[in-house]
Amino acid sequence: MRRFLFALSTVFALAIMANPVDAQIKFGVHGAAITGLDEVVVAGQSVGVPSGTYGVGGRAMLDPPLLPVALVASGTKYFPEGDGSLWTATLAAQLRIPLPIVKPYVTAGYQIRPEDGAGNSQNGLMVGAGIQLDFVVSLFLEGGFEIGKDIDPADLPVLTETLKTNRIVIKGGLMFGG
Repeated sequence: MRRFLFALSTVFALAIMANPVDAQIKFGVHGAAITGLDEVVVAGQSVGVPSGTYGVGGRAMLDPPLLPVALVASGTKYFPEGDGSLWTATLAAQLRIPLPIVKPYVTAGYQIRPEDGAGNSQNGLMVGAGIQLDFVVSLFLEGGFEIGKDIDPADLPVLTETLKTNRIVIKGGLMFGG
């Protein structure tokens, strides 16, 4: 009988500590700013994105309790000057210090940037760091370094040197849920 009571009390303790799945999923919005890339215009088309381009986006996060790892998917639409448009999608993992309210983290993942007007896709890895503050809603601020594919002068004969497509992106926003 003791074993049965011990097993039953263990099951009740685990059931009380368990968080529902909806507490693990967060949705949110963010603003973003691109820095670290100068604008290059080739045949009237902007190659790359000028510094100071701003955007807005959304994100979803799977944040299991008691684990220092979270999975984040986000999409951002940027509004560069002129007639160009740019959007990005990111799938990344966050490794965080598990503190109750303030959660500093490092992040790494894969960035998808579709072809620009000159036919250059700039997909690549991204790494960064950030901080998340958990209150009724979660506030976050992060900086990331997007490592894109360099554009070879042979692809665009007007260029005289290789154009780096690496970008520094700063994002900040709100997360709702869990």
